[in-house]
Amino acid sequence: MIAAPSKWQRVWTKSAQLCMFDTPLPPLTVLPLQEILVWNVGHPGNTRAAAQLAWLQHQGSEVIVLSETAQSEGCERLQEGLALAGYQVVASLPQGREYGSIIASKSGAVPSEFVNRLDHLPYRAASIHLQSESMEVIGVYVPSRDGKLARSDEMEAIKIARKRSFLESFLKALAAGGAENKIICGDFNVIPRNHIPPEDEFQEWEYDFLSGLEEMNLRDTFTLHDSERQDHSWFGYFGKRYRFDYCYVSQSITNRVLEASFYHAPRLSKLSDHSALRIKFAAKPAQAV
Repeated sequence: MIAAPSKWQRVWTKSAQLCMFDTPLPPLTVLPLQEILVWNVGHPGNTRAAAQLAWLQHQGSEVIVLSETAQSEGCERLQEGLALAGYQVVASLPQGREYGSIIASKSGAVPSEFVNRLDHLPYRAASIHLQSESMEVIGVYVPSRDGKLARSDEMEAIKIARKRSFLESFLKALAAGGAENKIICGDFNVIPRNHIPPEDEFQEWEYDFLSGLEEMNLRDTFTLHDSERQDHSWFGYFGKRYRFDYCYVSQSITNRVLEASFYHAPRLSKLSDHSALRIKFAAKPAQAV
């Protein structure tokens, strides 16, 4: 599979050297997919990034999807450290003070065309094809809009328009993709309709984003075996708590999802203000001979 040229993504190799798209990637051992770790790292500085990296390197996940990343010294440290640990790393390239996503894979990683199809804030996402099996993994950090905490009506209107345009663009780009199995992970900055506690600051078009994924035969791994299951991945001031972080998979591979749960230790130890979502997969069924 040939890497898809894009000005919105770049690749790190095991040697930790930046690999341009016209340079062949060195051969790496490709491991079967058994676990994905999804985590909002909160655009860390260098010191916190070093602590995050140490934690990530001890998790053993074949695929790691990080959100709220930036072109910064801290996120460069994460990318380089994961590459040295044997991951192929594909990172989006957010501009200025913008944020993006990183995907690190030991199951092979070839950048996919998804990011090129995003016509609004494409640097918010990273996308790869896994080489261990026919599957596309998309990591995303959906823009927030601050809800009732926006400083002014004008600012809130701008943030709403920006977020709404991105969600619409994201669904459109997904719809234009092929039939390959997909895994969509990251911080969506939306909550499900049955969220507990209920919140009145989210609008119908935000709930519709999750409905749109369902209409494309993508399923929420966290509620796959219990539609009423509740937990939270972000805890803020004044007792606020939300489930912002998700992993959706194609209906055709839901039978491989063994477990999806939030791991709160990295949040409680102040590595981030988000808990990590861990999804365990059964091994790919052997093909008939």
